[in-house]
Amino acid sequence: MKKIFNMLILAIVMVLIFVPGSAYGHNVDKVEMVSILEEIIEIADSIHDESEYLADDIEPTVGLDIELMGKAEVVHGVSHDIDRFANIAVTELNKGLETGEFNNEEIARRITMLKGTTNAISYLIDDIEQETPSSHENYATNLKDDYDRLEELITQLNELAIISGFQSETNLDPLLMGKSEVVHGVSHSIGRFANIVYNELDAGIESGDFDEDEISRRINMINGVTSALSPLVSQIKQETPESHQSYATEIEEEHALIKEHGDQLGQLDINTDAEEMKRLADEIMDSARSLHDSSEIIADDVDLTQDEAPEEVPVPEPVDEDEMPGFTILATLLAVSLVAMVGMQYKNK
Repeated sequence: MKKIFNMLILAIVMVLIFVPGSAYGHNVDKVEMVSILEEIIEIADSIHDESEYLADDIEPTVGLDIELMGKAEVVHGVSHDIDRFANIAVTELNKGLETGEFNNEEIARRITMLKGTTNAISYLIDDIEQETPSSHENYATNLKDDYDRLEELITQLNELAIISGFQSETNLDPLLMGKSEVVHGVSHSIGRFANIVYNELDAGIESGDFDEDEISRRINMINGVTSALSPLVSQIKQETPESHQSYATEIEEEHALIKEHGDQLGQLDINTDAEEMKRLADEIMDSARSLHDSSEIIADDVDLTQDEAPEEVPVPEPVDEDEMPGFTILATLLAVSLVAMVGMQYKNK
């Protein structure tokens, strides 16, 4: 009887250990991904603050180079995107851990965007570190340290995403998509700056009193971020395949128009040329909208080869190597067999 009891205990233990253990093993990497993403959110917040000091030339105000400020402004804008992508991924992962159902496509997409945008601003981080004067050197150093840590975390996150099955098949290179996402984000800023210039000029024409500092500041920001984007725009044009080349061309053309109109704005006198400046600001807003739409097509990897949206292919649930599903099944069968044997022996008794 004691032997039968021991066999029964062994069977129960094997079922308890191996069957639920496989399900639990899936979630360990996902929990770690949440932890990494939470640190990414903290770093994005730090990058946001450090870049703002440079972009706005504050604490102290020393008259930083416009192009340096523009590069910092682009990084500042991307910090918002990194924060947003990471928060979406955290929300989706936590939801999946709670319900057992993961939105693989959305999680993979946000991780791809994190990787692409982080890679896209690397040249800006290097330029800022090299070009920042001693008055703001601590901000540039902290920015570089934060960025280096961000790259490490993105690498770790990507590795865990592959293990967990959060991979997205893209038609375009994810790094190209990241560059376009940066341009897409900056198009919002350019449009906003131009709109402020337009409204300030309009108010000044009506009242006879112009806020020259604010108008000049916003024109400088337009010119600064437009200049900062130049390398990315050239790379997008060179790297985009034929399927999306028309959009890359439009990005290049609209960027050139914004640069041209921005330069003209900087040369005109607010008190005597306000109407012409209003027209140029309006032109820049139009170009910013076109830049926004064209860059979005590339950033979102819109498939232009199909008339209809492709049928969604379910992503199989990944299996970690150390989970050994074959052994789990074997253990379950063995446990069931043992229980059956116990039952037979007990019946024969």
